[in-house]
Amino acid sequence: MRYIKLFEEFILEAEAVDPKIQFLRLKKIEGSTDNETMNKLTRQIAKRCFDEYVLGDYEGKVEELGSLVDPSRPIIYYGTKKGWSADFIEGLAKENRDSVYNLPEEQFKTGSKINFHKLFGDADFIPKTVFTAKDAKDLNYPVIAKPSEGMSGVGIEKFDSYEDLENSDGEFDLYSECIDFEREFRAMCLKDDLIMVYERVPIIKDNKTVGTKKRDEEVSFLYVDQDLKKLPILKEVKELVKNFRKYIALDLYSMDFFLDKEGKLWIIEGNASSGLGSNSLAGTYPAIHTDFYGKEPSPEMQKFLQSVRESYWKATAEDYPEEYKKSLSPH
Repeated sequence: MRYIKLFEEFILEAEAVDPKIQFLRLKKIEGSTDNETMNKLTRQIAKRCFDEYVLGDYEGKVEELGSLVDPSRPIIYYGTKKGWSADFIEGLAKENRDSVYNLPEEQFKTGSKINFHKLFGDADFIPKTVFTAKDAKDLNYPVIAKPSEGMSGVGIEKFDSYEDLENSDGEFDLYSECIDFEREFRAMCLKDDLIMVYERVPIIKDNKTVGTKKRDEEVSFLYVDQDLKKLPILKEVKELVKNFRKYIALDLYSMDFFLDKEGKLWIIEGNASSGLGSNSLAGTYPAIHTDFYGKEPSPEMQKFLQSVRESYWKATAEDYPEEYKKSLSPH
């Protein structure tokens, strides 16, 4: 009988699905694009590959959350940088550091643009930045003025001269010399390694850039996943990731950067809680699985993840053909 049990265990192990990654976050993964097919893919991969815990559901119920989270499996933390959830994940990390991806103390370093720029100081891959309008007088113009908080370009304004800045009624927290960039990218990273690179191509019909939009308007981008085998700046991007990690020891994060007209890369900001749609989830899962378990996901899982990514690439090319063609190295 013992022989039969061992054989049954072997069969079950061979057929076992890949373990899910635990995701502690502020809201549920649902997809937020205009393409319902892509949103459906996001929900599908979230259900198959991730155990989601929406932190707001467990406020005042820390013991319940603790009974659900399994420290023997990887945990992505996308919660607040302070408060009960930060205390919870920090306590978990003291005993199970390898299980936790992102500590609040490192997330805090990217939480405000002021903190971020002060941390990097005069690094030669960060645009020169000051923190008062008075000090902005000595910058080389044009200058980009920003609030410390916010996303998608809201609150950001470009000034061609100090006089224009003086006459503005905008409220800004930092001022950076404008980079005459050729292209704009977002790198998804796991520790010192590159997971994927998106080129952020402005959506043509919206016709909004930092230089043309109104202060309270968003800049709308198409995120075109780059084929790393063809990306001509791959070596430089990998070096930029390593430089970033010398300052901020995040585990899972994104890094926005420019490629200027001279071929130099400039980091604009880092993000500890990047939006993860279908394609990013499909790239993140195998990266964390391999990092944590020391082996790649099963062939069946890899086939599923590849199908999700190919659907994303196809939808990108079909829905935004002009933007897709403009991208540097699309799949």
